Amino acid sequence: MNRKESSSPATSSLTTSRLHLRDLIIDTAMSMFKQRGIKSVTMDELSSRMGISKRTLYELFEDKETLLVSGMRKKKEQESVQFDAPEMQSKTILDLALIFYKQVVDDNRNISQQFYDDLVKYPKALALIDEFHQSDMMRRRAFFMRGVEEGMFRSDINYDVLDVMPLLNAKPFGVFETFKSVGFDQAFQTLMMILLRGIATAEGQEKIDEFLRIHGEL
Repeated sequence: MNRKESSSPATSSLTTSRLHLRDLIIDTAMSMFKQRGIKSVTMDELSSRMGISKRTLYELFEDKETLLVSGMRKKKEQESVQFDAPEMQSKTILDLALIFYKQVVDDNRNISQQFYDDLVKYPKALALIDEFHQSDMMRRRAFFMRGVEEGMFRSDINYDVLDVMPLLNAKPFGVFETFKSVGFDQAFQTLMMILLRGIATAEGQEKIDEFLRIHGEL
């Protein structure tokens, strides 16, 4: 779990009310960024939307990119908390993969392409995505091996090869540019389902089919 945001000096000294305000600003800003893109949302507009002064906003966030990175960290931490919860750990690893798959697809239906077009212009945000990517790589092998042990993933696959797959190993800029023509949500949905079906055992395939019967083709 990524705890950098919650334990940083910038946040540890804030009062409870200021932390609450900070969270509200992050949620509001990320919603606006995802709807309209990052560049078109100004700090002036955000302070007006929140009913706070620009001084207060800049006391909490140095600039728009700092706010964007804070939102990305918060989202990652929420995902970690969700998937580390006891009720989640009782599920098979394929169940968790399918839940994550649906969550990403649903989330990206509400994100404009402009958000991704703008995202590549913010180096700190791209560096953070790369940090997340490197962290996820270390957990990926345990993910696959647990799936094999549970009988959900095939044991005759060299899972080291998957580390060079574009879906799992692409750098942020390349991912967004490659997916631009079809949309990130459609690209993720297609490639993730190909991956899961490709490594699933017969039992795993049945679980995937059952999931799609319940939730549709997404």
